[in-house]
Amino acid sequence: MGVTNSNKLTDVSSIQCNGNFNVTLALSASPDIVNSPTDIVLTLDKSGSMAGVPFESLKAGARAFIDIIDESTTEQRTAQ
Repeated sequence: MGVTNSNKLTDVSSIQCNGNFNVTLALSASPDIVNSPTDIVLTLDKSGSMAGVPFESLKAGARAFIDIIDESTTEQRTAQ
């Protein structure tokens, strides 16, 4: 299974030349990454604004995400 529902909202009134805008993305899914191979991509910001504590927090969050995926797939594999 994959994404079963998605919704994207973009506030185009706040987009300025060379500016930034926020995108809110909500997804709901019923993943089965043990029986249905799934590609997961993490994109990490290494720009100057992330130097120091923000980048260390980002790396810790990425590690935690990987650990969660690893633990949940290990539990599913051993339960079968």
